Amino acid sequence: MNKKSVVVLGEREIGRNLQRVIDEMGMDLKAFAELIGKKPNHVSNFINNTNNCKASNLLQEIVLIGINPKWYLTGIGDVRMGETPTQCISKRDAEIASLVRRLYRVLREEEKDEAPDKTGAF
Repeated sequence: MNKKSVVVLGEREIGRNLQRVIDEMGMDLKAFAELIGKKPNHVSNFINNTNNCKASNLLQEIVLIGINPKWYLTGIGDVRMGETPTQCISKRDAEIASLVRRLYRVLREEEKDEAPDKTGAF
């Protein structure tokens, strides 16, 4: 069997892919950071591979916004899952994803507030 090996990019190259995603989404660093639930300075660290922040550690967030994980880590394939290489998530899609993320956080907080007291008190 003849398998092709795929080489994962270095962290600097993955950081460049992260910057490309942000640029193609037409977002600034602050808006993108909010979208993925991170602080802007942390996203900057991921892009620049500083302070032990590796862009590859954002894989889950990248997939959740519709970016092809294979492209993100290897540079191979389409940027966005199921689309051509030059397409990426639209600004409107990003805004919707951000709103969904916020709603999820609010609902999670409400669940915590409504959870029964574990001490057995009423």
